[in-house]
Amino acid sequence: MKKIYFFTLFLLCFLNIKVEAQVNNLTINSKVSDTNGSLMINYPVTVYRDNQTIKLLTDKNGIATDISDLKSNVPQEIKVSVEDPCKAVPQVQIVKPAPGVVNLSFVICAKIDTTKNCKVKFDVVGANPNSNTFTFIAVPDNPGATYSWSFGDGSSGTGSSITHTYAGPGIYEVTVKMLTNSCYAVFTDKVEVKGITPPPPSSMVCECCATMKLTPSNAKNIFIFSGDAGFKVPEFHWNVDGVDMTGQEVKYFFQKPGKYKATMEAKGEECDVIINKTIIIPDDSTNTAGNNDCKIDFSYLLSSPGTLIVYFKPLTDPSLQAKLIWNFGDGTSSTDVNPKHEYLKPGIYKVTLEVFYSNGKSCSVTKEVNIQKVKINTGPTSLNIIVSEIFPNPPTTNFVTLNIHSDYTQQVQITLYDSNGNIQKQLNADLNIGDNSIIIDISNLKPGVYVLVVSVNGKSVNTQKLIIK
Repeated sequence: MKKIYFFTLFLLCFLNIKVEAQVNNLTINSKVSDTNGSLMINYPVTVYRDNQTIKLLTDKNGIATDISDLKSNVPQEIKVSVEDPCKAVPQVQIVKPAPGVVNLSFVICAKIDTTKNCKVKFDVVGANPNSNTFTFIAVPDNPGATYSWSFGDGSSGTGSSITHTYAGPGIYEVTVKMLTNSCYAVFTDKVEVKGITPPPPSSMVCECCATMKLTPSNAKNIFIFSGDAGFKVPEFHWNVDGVDMTGQEVKYFFQKPGKYKATMEAKGEECDVIINKTIIIPDDSTNTAGNNDCKIDFSYLLSSPGTLIVYFKPLTDPSLQAKLIWNFGDGTSSTDVNPKHEYLKPGIYKVTLEVFYSNGKSCSVTKEVNIQKVKINTGPTSLNIIVSEIFPNPPTTNFVTLNIHSDYTQQVQITLYDSNGNIQKQLNADLNIGDNSIIIDISNLKPGVYVLVVSVNGKSVNTQKLIIK
């Protein structure tokens, strides 16, 4: 009798353990097929559970299986995600934890051949960890392809090139997805935002000090110099490009682009302050919109210091389909929409863009492009630059002024991007040691929000927002 009792007890315990093990397991079968009904084999499926990310691949039946032990974990919602190449965001289904088997079905776009060799990546242009604004350029830029971006901070965007501003420091995973008529590709990389460099103090507070300010006037090419002093009854004496003037506010007419010297002397009973500033009016005629009948133009951007790699971008009528032919002035050409070209040696090249529209109209524009390797200074570099805010902002005339203090003789590059990340203006300015005022012509820019990036040796040292009303 005892043997029968113990055998029965052992059998009940075994069955109870077996049933309990089965009851506390959750099996999720995720089936992936396309809109033509074909099963997707070796297709990625992502499961988010227990604060973990689990990567799976579908089997020969198009099914990815995930098994979890509910007994050993705190119950929470389980998310299953599948990328759809025809959509900017993945398909997601939520499963509530409960013992048993759950079968999910995902149907994705059928026009993509995932077996084709299709790759994409992105370059970061004009980025600096001390700035919170980054410009991303997808490579390659295929005509007809669509690009979608995820910036790792919950925001997204579209386009082959795009500028994004982060709200705060951190390490973010940026993902670009490229979709063409024949393939789909994804690329992910990390960017680091260390913080936002605070602007320099607007003025000094002292008993014996003075400031000089340069402001565009309403008249073309006439600029107003004004002085302010921290002491009583000051006298102001000016010398601009060899011309002597007096008064707290004076006007000067700059006839042509160039580099000018301006000196202000503020005198008082016990104070005598002299301020020297370099006034730079860049020759940006090769970077403004073309005056041809087609009103086409192109912008260009040097990739990084020490290289001769240049990104070109057309500024054409987006409403018309067009075929583009680029001639880079060195005997080479390209039919890419946004080509990336590397010159063999520095120099000034005549670059021509020819546009052939679908309506039979053709246009061309030629500009001289100065391609130089940016020298890496052995002395102080971008850390010895202080960039003041754009003035005035919003502009009241066709010019704005950018004041830059430099501890070293070096060249800066100024790039203006529109809200879509397209380059609208780009110019170079050679700084002298000390205070420099760069006058920027914005007469060809439409009302909108722009991002101005100041770069040294290909690295951004200052980013500001410019609002044109």
